[in-house]
This record gives sequence, C-alpha cells and structure tokens, in this order.
Amino acid sequence: ATVATLIYLALQVRANTRASQAASIQDMLDGARDRIIIPNVVHQDVPNIFARGLSSPDNLDPTEKIRFHMMLQENVLQLQNVLNLRNQKMLSEDDYRA
Repeated sequence: ATVATLIYLALQVRANTRASQAASIQDMLDGARDRIIIPNVVHQDVPNIFARGLSSPDNLDPTEKIRFHMMLQENVLQLQNVLNLRNQKMLSEDDYRA
C-alpha cells in the first residue's frame, strides 16, 4: 500500500507540475497579448508614440512621454516574468528564445 501511495503521489506531483507550467506559459502569452498587441490594435496612436519614443523621445509631448515610459515599463515587466519562468525551469528554452 505504501509503494502504491508513493507512486500515486509521484504521478500527482508530475501532473500538477505540468498543469502549473501550462498555466504559467498561458499567463505569459496572455500578458504579451494584453500589454503589447491589444493596445497597438485598439489605440492607433500607440505604435506611433512607441516608434517616436524609441527614435527621438525628446520630441514627444509630456503626455506622450508618460505613455511611452508606461509602455516601456509594461514591456520590462513582461520580460521579467518570462525570465523568472525560465529561471524556475517552468519555461522551456525554445519558448524562452521565442
């Protein structure tokens, strides 16, 4: 009975780890969608502000500068999440490189 219980627990831990990894990857993908893709589609000025902010941030007006810095912060937080998942071995090397 003890051996059977240990085998059962090992299988449950493995299944839980896989489910946790899948949820983490989905959260990462959802975050990229929510922070990067959707704003660029919904708000047509976002790609323009981002491109101008990268090439000449001094030419942005004060409101655009704030928006640009928020965009950068969102990207950094998303990438930090990806790096944390990789460091915790919850993200494969292929997914990390993508």
